[in-house]
Amino acid sequence: MIKKLAQFLQDKSGITENRQRMAKLEQEVQRQNLFNLSFLQLLTADVLPINPSVSNAAVKRLQAQYGLKPFPLAIHKNDVMLAYHLYSNAPNILEAYESYFRVGIRAVKALADLAQAQGWQPQKIMDFGSGYGRMSRFLPQFFQAEIIPTEVKQQAMLFQEEHLGFKGVAHGSQPDDFKAPKVDLIIALSVFSHLPQALTEAWLKTLVSNLQEKGRLVFTYHPLEGYPHLARDHGHYAFLTKNEDLLFPTSDDHLHDAQTYGVSFFTQAFFERFFKEQGWSYQFLENQLATTQKAFAVWKD
Repeated sequence: MIKKLAQFLQDKSGITENRQRMAKLEQEVQRQNLFNLSFLQLLTADVLPINPSVSNAAVKRLQAQYGLKPFPLAIHKNDVMLAYHLYSNAPNILEAYESYFRVGIRAVKALADLAQAQGWQPQKIMDFGSGYGRMSRFLPQFFQAEIIPTEVKQQAMLFQEEHLGFKGVAHGSQPDDFKAPKVDLIIALSVFSHLPQALTEAWLKTLVSNLQEKGRLVFTYHPLEGYPHLARDHGHYAFLTKNEDLLFPTSDDHLHDAQTYGVSFFTQAFFERFFKEQGWSYQFLENQLATTQKAFAVWKD
Protein backbone atom coordinates (compact mmCIF):
# COMPACT_ATOMS: atom_id res chain seq x y z
CA MET A 1 0.00 0.00 0.00
CA ILE A 2 2.82 2.41 0.93
CA LYS A 3 4.70 1.63 -2.29
CA LYS A 4 1.58 2.27 -4.37
CA LEU A 5 1.00 5.58 -2.55
CA ALA A 6 4.63 6.63 -3.14
CA GLN A 7 4.34 5.76 -6.83
CA PHE A 8 1.07 7.73 -7.07
CA LEU A 9 2.70 10.80 -5.52
CA GLN A 10 5.71 10.52 -7.86
CA ASP A 11 3.42 10.27 -10.88
CA LYS A 12 1.41 13.27 -9.75
CA SER A 13 4.48 15.42 -9.09
CA GLY A 14 6.09 14.54 -12.44
CA ILE A 15 9.05 12.63 -10.94
CA THR A 16 8.29 9.50 -12.93
CA GLU A 17 7.98 11.44 -16.17
CA ASN A 18 11.28 13.24 -15.50
CA ARG A 19 13.03 9.93 -14.85
CA GLN A 20 11.74 8.57 -18.13
CA ARG A 21 12.93 11.66 -19.97
CA MET A 22 16.38 11.38 -18.36
CA ALA A 23 16.63 7.72 -19.31
CA LYS A 24 15.70 8.53 -22.90
CA LEU A 25 18.22 11.39 -22.97
CA GLU A 26 20.99 9.09 -21.69
CA GLN A 27 20.18 6.60 -24.44
CA GLU A 28 20.37 9.33 -27.09
CA VAL A 29 23.72 10.59 -25.74
CA GLN A 30 25.08 7.05 -25.74
CA ARG A 31 23.92 6.48 -29.32
CA GLN A 32 25.56 9.76 -30.39
CA ASN A 33 28.83 8.80 -28.72
CA LEU A 34 28.81 5.36 -30.32
CA PHE A 35 28.11 6.94 -33.70
CA ASN A 36 31.08 9.30 -33.29
CA LEU A 37 33.35 6.44 -32.23
CA SER A 38 32.18 4.24 -35.11
CA PHE A 39 32.66 7.05 -37.61
CA LEU A 40 36.21 7.68 -36.40
CA GLN A 41 37.02 3.96 -36.59
CA LEU A 42 35.75 3.88 -40.17
CA LEU A 43 37.79 6.88 -41.31
CA THR A 44 41.04 6.31 -39.41
CA ALA A 45 43.95 4.19 -40.61
CA ASP A 46 45.35 1.59 -38.21
CA VAL A 47 48.06 4.00 -37.06
CA LEU A 48 46.66 7.30 -35.85
CA PRO A 49 47.76 10.40 -37.82
CA ILE A 50 48.67 12.50 -34.77
CA ASN A 51 48.85 16.28 -35.27
CA PRO A 52 52.62 17.05 -35.45
CA SER A 53 52.29 20.20 -33.33
CA VAL A 54 50.78 18.17 -30.51
CA SER A 55 53.25 15.32 -30.90
CA ASN A 56 56.35 17.54 -31.10
CA ALA A 57 55.40 19.59 -28.05
CA ALA A 58 54.68 16.54 -25.89
CA VAL A 59 57.72 14.52 -26.97
CA LYS A 60 60.07 17.47 -26.44
CA ARG A 61 58.90 17.87 -22.85
CA LEU A 62 59.02 14.14 -22.10
CA GLN A 63 62.53 13.74 -23.49
CA ALA A 64 63.77 16.70 -21.48
CA GLN A 65 62.06 15.58 -18.28
CA TYR A 66 63.20 11.94 -18.36
CA GLY A 67 66.40 12.18 -20.41
CA LEU A 68 65.05 9.91 -23.12
CA LYS A 69 66.43 9.07 -26.51
CA PRO A 70 63.99 9.20 -29.45
CA PHE A 71 61.28 6.55 -29.10
CA PRO A 72 58.56 5.11 -31.37
CA LEU A 73 55.52 7.37 -31.56
CA ALA A 74 53.12 5.14 -33.51
CA ILE A 75 49.79 4.57 -31.73
CA HIS A 76 47.18 2.11 -32.97
CA LYS A 77 43.61 3.34 -33.39
CA ASN A 78 42.37 0.46 -31.20
CA ASP A 79 44.55 1.46 -28.25
CA VAL A 80 41.95 2.05 -25.54
CA MET A 81 44.65 3.45 -23.25
CA LEU A 82 44.99 6.53 -25.45
CA ALA A 83 41.20 6.72 -25.73
CA TYR A 84 40.95 6.57 -21.94
CA HIS A 85 43.45 9.42 -21.54
CA LEU A 86 41.56 11.51 -24.08
CA TYR A 87 38.31 10.72 -22.25
CA SER A 88 39.78 11.59 -18.83
CA ASN A 89 41.56 14.79 -19.89
CA ALA A 90 39.06 16.19 -22.41
CA PRO A 91 39.27 18.75 -23.87
CA ASN A 92 43.02 19.07 -23.09
CA ILE A 93 44.41 17.08 -26.03
CA LEU A 94 48.07 17.85 -25.32
CA GLU A 95 47.84 16.62 -21.74
CA ALA A 96 45.98 13.49 -22.84
CA TYR A 97 48.59 12.63 -25.46
CA GLU A 98 51.51 13.39 -23.15
CA SER A 99 50.05 11.50 -20.20
CA TYR A 100 49.53 8.41 -22.37
CA PHE A 101 53.30 8.18 -22.80
CA ARG A 102 54.13 9.50 -19.32
CA VAL A 103 52.39 6.59 -17.58
CA GLY A 104 54.48 4.10 -19.54
CA ILE A 105 57.72 6.01 -18.95
CA ARG A 106 57.16 6.30 -15.19
CA ALA A 107 56.31 2.61 -14.85
CA VAL A 108 59.41 1.47 -16.75
CA LYS A 109 61.67 3.91 -14.90
CA ALA A 110 60.30 2.68 -11.56
CA LEU A 111 60.91 -0.89 -12.68
CA ALA A 112 64.49 -0.04 -13.67
CA ASP A 113 65.09 1.63 -10.31
CA LEU A 114 63.74 -1.47 -8.57
CA ALA A 115 65.92 -3.78 -10.68
CA GLN A 116 69.00 -1.73 -9.86
CA ALA A 117 68.21 -1.70 -6.15
CA GLN A 118 67.64 -5.47 -6.15
CA GLY A 119 70.65 -6.25 -8.31
CA TRP A 120 68.59 -7.77 -11.12
CA GLN A 121 70.22 -7.86 -14.55
CA PRO A 122 67.63 -9.48 -16.80
CA GLN A 123 68.65 -10.65 -20.25
CA LYS A 124 65.07 -11.43 -21.32
CA ILE A 125 62.05 -9.42 -20.19
CA MET A 126 58.44 -10.41 -20.83
CA ASP A 127 55.85 -7.64 -20.80
CA PHE A 128 52.74 -9.72 -20.08
CA GLY A 129 49.49 -8.13 -21.22
CA SER A 130 51.39 -5.36 -22.98
CA GLY A 131 48.51 -4.09 -25.10
CA TYR A 132 49.66 -1.77 -27.88
CA GLY A 133 53.03 -1.04 -26.28
CA ARG A 134 52.46 1.89 -23.96
CA MET A 135 55.13 0.42 -21.66
CA SER A 136 57.11 -1.95 -23.85
CA ARG A 137 58.26 0.82 -26.22
CA PHE A 138 60.24 2.37 -23.33
CA LEU A 139 61.85 -0.80 -21.96
CA PRO A 140 64.89 -0.55 -24.31
CA GLN A 141 65.57 2.93 -22.90
CA PHE A 142 66.24 1.47 -19.44
CA PHE A 143 67.22 -2.18 -19.98
CA GLN A 144 69.84 -3.93 -22.11
CA ALA A 145 67.64 -6.96 -22.67
CA GLU A 146 65.52 -8.81 -25.20
CA ILE A 147 61.94 -7.59 -24.90
CA ILE A 148 59.09 -10.08 -25.42
CA PRO A 149 55.60 -8.54 -25.25
CA THR A 150 52.52 -10.77 -24.92
CA GLU A 151 48.85 -9.98 -25.43
CA VAL A 152 45.46 -11.57 -26.05
CA LYS A 153 44.83 -9.04 -28.82
CA GLN A 154 46.57 -10.40 -31.91
CA GLN A 155 46.39 -7.03 -33.67
CA ALA A 156 48.40 -5.58 -30.81
CA MET A 157 51.16 -8.12 -31.35
CA LEU A 158 51.25 -7.43 -35.08
CA PHE A 159 51.40 -3.70 -34.37
CA GLN A 160 54.26 -4.07 -31.90
CA GLU A 161 56.20 -6.25 -34.32
CA GLU A 162 55.76 -3.84 -37.23
CA HIS A 163 56.08 -0.48 -35.45
CA LEU A 164 58.01 -1.18 -32.24
CA GLY A 165 60.31 -3.89 -33.52
CA PHE A 166 59.38 -6.60 -30.99
CA LYS A 167 58.64 -10.25 -31.66
CA GLY A 168 55.71 -10.90 -29.34
CA VAL A 169 53.55 -13.80 -28.23
CA ALA A 170 49.81 -13.79 -28.94
CA HIS A 171 47.75 -16.05 -26.68
CA GLY A 172 44.24 -16.70 -25.40
CA SER A 173 42.62 -15.50 -22.20
CA GLN A 174 43.22 -18.89 -20.54
CA PRO A 175 46.79 -19.95 -19.63
CA ASP A 176 46.41 -23.50 -20.99
CA ASP A 177 47.66 -22.54 -24.46
CA PHE A 178 50.40 -20.15 -23.32
CA LYS A 179 53.68 -20.91 -25.06
CA ALA A 180 56.56 -18.52 -24.58
CA PRO A 181 60.30 -18.75 -23.92
CA LYS A 182 61.51 -18.71 -20.32
CA VAL A 183 62.68 -15.29 -19.20
CA ASP A 184 64.53 -13.59 -16.34
CA LEU A 185 61.89 -10.97 -15.59
CA ILE A 186 58.14 -10.91 -16.21
CA ILE A 187 56.23 -7.70 -15.68
CA ALA A 188 52.45 -7.67 -15.50
CA LEU A 189 51.37 -4.14 -14.72
CA SER A 190 47.64 -3.48 -14.48
CA VAL A 191 46.77 -7.00 -15.61
CA PHE A 192 45.74 -8.65 -12.34
CA SER A 193 43.77 -5.51 -11.57
CA HIS A 194 41.34 -6.82 -14.21
CA LEU A 195 41.17 -10.61 -13.89
CA PRO A 196 38.83 -12.62 -11.62
CA GLN A 197 40.29 -14.70 -8.80
CA ALA A 198 40.45 -18.11 -10.49
CA LEU A 199 42.04 -16.68 -13.62
CA THR A 200 44.48 -14.64 -11.56
CA GLU A 201 45.65 -17.71 -9.66
CA ALA A 202 45.96 -19.78 -12.85
CA TRP A 203 47.98 -17.13 -14.66
CA LEU A 204 50.27 -16.52 -11.69
CA LYS A 205 51.13 -20.23 -11.62
CA THR A 206 51.80 -20.26 -15.36
CA LEU A 207 53.96 -17.14 -15.31
CA VAL A 208 56.06 -18.23 -12.35
CA SER A 209 56.65 -21.55 -14.11
CA ASN A 210 57.92 -19.53 -17.09
CA LEU A 211 60.75 -17.93 -15.09
CA GLN A 212 64.38 -18.85 -15.48
CA GLU A 213 66.32 -19.79 -12.36
CA LYS A 214 66.45 -16.72 -10.08
CA GLY A 215 63.89 -15.02 -12.32
CA ARG A 216 61.27 -12.62 -10.97
CA LEU A 217 57.62 -11.90 -11.67
CA VAL A 218 56.55 -8.35 -10.83
CA PHE A 219 52.87 -7.43 -10.96
CA THR A 220 50.45 -4.80 -9.72
CA TYR A 221 46.87 -5.01 -8.45
CA HIS A 222 44.09 -2.89 -6.97
CA PRO A 223 44.29 -3.05 -3.14
CA LEU A 224 40.89 -3.90 -1.67
CA GLU A 225 41.94 -2.20 1.57
CA GLY A 226 41.76 1.12 -0.26
CA TYR A 227 38.09 0.67 -1.18
CA PRO A 228 36.13 0.42 2.11
CA HIS A 229 32.76 0.31 0.35
CA LEU A 230 33.83 -2.90 -1.40
CA ALA A 231 35.77 -4.37 1.51
CA ARG A 232 32.69 -4.22 3.75
CA ASP A 233 30.78 -6.62 1.51
CA HIS A 234 33.65 -8.91 0.50
CA GLY A 235 36.39 -10.87 2.14
CA HIS A 236 39.78 -10.66 0.46
CA TYR A 237 38.56 -10.22 -3.11
CA ALA A 238 36.03 -8.23 -5.13
CA PHE A 239 35.24 -8.15 -8.85
CA LEU A 240 33.25 -5.68 -10.94
CA THR A 241 32.06 -6.46 -14.45
CA LYS A 242 33.29 -3.34 -16.20
CA ASN A 243 36.48 -2.30 -17.97
CA GLU A 244 38.04 0.39 -20.18
CA ASP A 245 37.23 -1.54 -23.35
CA LEU A 246 33.51 -1.32 -22.62
CA LEU A 247 33.77 2.48 -22.66
CA PHE A 248 34.95 2.28 -26.28
CA PRO A 249 33.17 -0.77 -27.73
CA THR A 250 33.55 0.13 -31.41
CA SER A 251 37.10 -1.18 -31.93
CA ASP A 252 37.13 -4.60 -33.57
CA ASP A 253 39.33 -6.14 -30.87
CA HIS A 254 37.73 -4.73 -27.72
CA LEU A 255 37.45 -7.11 -24.77
CA HIS A 256 33.72 -7.52 -24.46
CA ASP A 257 33.58 -10.36 -21.91
CA ALA A 258 33.43 -8.51 -18.60
CA GLN A 259 33.20 -11.82 -16.73
CA THR A 260 36.83 -12.59 -17.57
CA TYR A 261 38.12 -9.02 -17.92
CA GLY A 262 36.63 -6.51 -15.51
CA VAL A 263 38.01 -4.68 -12.47
CA SER A 264 39.35 -6.77 -9.60
CA PHE A 265 40.46 -5.96 -6.07
CA PHE A 266 42.57 -8.11 -3.73
CA THR A 267 43.95 -7.74 -0.23
CA GLN A 268 47.63 -8.07 0.50
CA ALA A 269 46.80 -11.02 2.78
CA PHE A 270 45.10 -12.86 -0.09
CA PHE A 271 48.23 -12.85 -2.21
CA GLU A 272 50.59 -13.62 0.65
CA ARG A 273 48.54 -16.67 1.62
CA PHE A 274 48.44 -17.83 -2.01
CA PHE A 275 52.22 -17.43 -2.43
CA LYS A 276 52.88 -19.41 0.74
CA GLU A 277 50.59 -22.20 -0.47
CA GLN A 278 52.68 -22.42 -3.68
CA GLY A 279 55.96 -22.36 -1.78
CA TRP A 280 57.05 -19.13 -3.49
CA SER A 281 59.11 -16.30 -2.07
CA TYR A 282 57.82 -12.76 -2.42
CA GLN A 283 58.42 -9.12 -1.65
CA PHE A 284 55.68 -6.56 -1.12
CA LEU A 285 56.54 -3.43 -3.11
CA GLU A 286 53.85 -1.02 -1.89
CA ASN A 287 53.24 1.67 -4.58
CA GLN A 288 56.68 1.57 -6.16
CA LEU A 289 55.38 0.87 -9.68
CA ALA A 290 52.02 2.66 -9.75
CA THR A 291 50.49 5.33 -7.54
CA THR A 292 47.02 3.76 -7.45
CA GLN A 293 48.06 0.10 -7.37
CA LYS A 294 50.12 -2.07 -5.04
CA ALA A 295 52.78 -4.47 -6.29
CA PHE A 296 54.55 -7.74 -5.51
CA ALA A 297 57.72 -9.40 -6.72
CA VAL A 298 57.44 -13.20 -6.73
CA TRP A 299 59.96 -15.97 -7.38
CA LYS A 300 60.74 -19.63 -6.88
CA ASP A 301 63.53 -20.57 -4.46
